Amino acid sequence: MPFDKEKVNEFFKKYKVDLDYDKCKELGLGDEEISKPLFCWILGIVWSSYKIVFLPEWSSEMKKSFLYYIFIHSLIKGKHRKEAGEFERYYPIEKEVLRCTAAMKNMLKELDEDQLKSKLKEMEIKNLSKVEDLEKYLEPILTSYFYRSQDEIVSKRIDFIHESFKEYLLAEYYYESIKSGKMHRLNVGLPSMETMEFLKGLIEVSNNAEAKEKLQQVDGEPPTIFEEVDKIAENAKKFLEDESLILASSIHDEECWKIAHPGHINYEHIWMYRWISLCILKWIKPEEKIDIKKIERMIKLTSHNTPGYLKVLKEAYLVRADLIGANLSGADLSGANLVGAKTKNVVVNEETKTKGIVLVPRYVENKTSLKKTLLKKALKAVDPSLR
Repeated sequence: MPFDKEKVNEFFKKYKVDLDYDKCKELGLGDEEISKPLFCWILGIVWSSYKIVFLPEWSSEMKKSFLYYIFIHSLIKGKHRKEAGEFERYYPIEKEVLRCTAAMKNMLKELDEDQLKSKLKEMEIKNLSKVEDLEKYLEPILTSYFYRSQDEIVSKRIDFIHESFKEYLLAEYYYESIKSGKMHRLNVGLPSMETMEFLKGLIEVSNNAEAKEKLQQVDGEPPTIFEEVDKIAENAKKFLEDESLILASSIHDEECWKIAHPGHINYEHIWMYRWISLCILKWIKPEEKIDIKKIERMIKLTSHNTPGYLKVLKEAYLVRADLIGANLSGADLSGANLVGAKTKNVVVNEETKTKGIVLVPRYVENKTSLKKTLLKKALKAVDPSLR
């Protein structure tokens, strides 16, 4: 149940945290964040150590990602407090283990300890090979971040202590995979809306000098995760325009055919890496032009199996694009240029954003079908007299 003002004050008083509802508002937090019990708990831990102030102009996604970044950092630092010299060595390894575990959990849904250990070795995590005893190293990680079921006979099933930790760490996994140019790693199933909000928040942090300065106070040095934003945008565009089919699979040759035995990736999510890349590119450089033929094929072929929160087409240049039969429900088409686009039988809903969309009505073949499409809504926004 969400907290009201009284519950927020009771919570901080109970745990002896020098905060209350009004102070949270002064920190730049809104009701949406303050009313969440888990957010208050994480905020209390972070505030007790760092006294971080959020700027009012920061979005809710940015504030949440900023807070979770510091919280995870604090947990890892606390675990290695006794071996202060080991923190620098183990921090990047532990972070990568957590990110990859979140990715595997998202892809497999159910994950046990034996699978985790096997998959971590296969994923070639940087510096993990330097860990002398993997079993011993993983034990405190499993204890700190996961529930482990006791009823399995062979191997214990593991779940993150809270789903939001998985969602946040998966966002970091996507961020790092794009930054390092590993396109194939993005296809680990369908990300939730919460994961994409975390990812958007990380992008915003990376573009905000004040936020990175505050994180430097926490880390003691500039956090390397938020470097090379232009490179991330460049890679995102390259991935978006790549039409490769990525499967977690084994490939066999048979005469002139390539036979793929798919693993855990559903066929409808085969271009998921492209939709994720689209979001990232539009969050960083919304005005960037994309190959129209490639983006129209992606939209027509996979939009019906893609949730609206991944259809970020803000300011997209879709002049004369063939979008016949596409599903644009929930899509963000704000400022998109759809001059001459073919939109017959396009599916939209009330959540489709069309503010500032650019259209030229004479290019539309059929005004009757238009009334059933996105363009009816957009045209009325441009000229209310249109019916």
